Amino acid sequence: MIATGALVFDSSTPERILLIQRAAHDSMSSRWEIPGGGCDKEDATILHGVARELWEEAGLTAVSIGPQVGGCQFFFSRSGKLVGKFNFLVDAEKDAGGKLDIKLDPSEHQNYVWAAEEEVKARKVGGIELEFTTKDQEAVVLEAFRVRREMNAHSEE
Repeated sequence: MIATGALVFDSSTPERILLIQRAAHDSMSSRWEIPGGGCDKEDATILHGVARELWEEAGLTAVSIGPQVGGCQFFFSRSGKLVGKFNFLVDAEKDAGGKLDIKLDPSEHQNYVWAAEEEVKARKVGGIELEFTTKDQEAVVLEAFRVRREMNAHSEE
């Protein structure tokens, strides 16, 4: 099984990444992650899968995807299937006011935050504790900040 993750940043200074909190009634209850999920048979490519998952989980439309961040993360699903997860930086469409308008699917997620790198490292945004779904999820979020810094440095040259 193939899964995807969307690493979405806002345009604030310092940059912040979108984190969503799993629903209390779901597996890994109330833990934090990035938008993503399994690719469907109907997804023409893995990139179509990440765009669809971003729309379903956060109500955001992907406008560009890439690069991939980190390597493939392998884990077993609840049903025992081996899953390979690929994570990508994704730029999303902003609303008329220039903001990223998050619309969570309440059957899957109950909250979201925009977190700066130092907040991710501290595992706390304001009064909200960040307990990630997995250590790999936390690591790829931190890696995304490094990749964004490198991309920004190259664009300034």
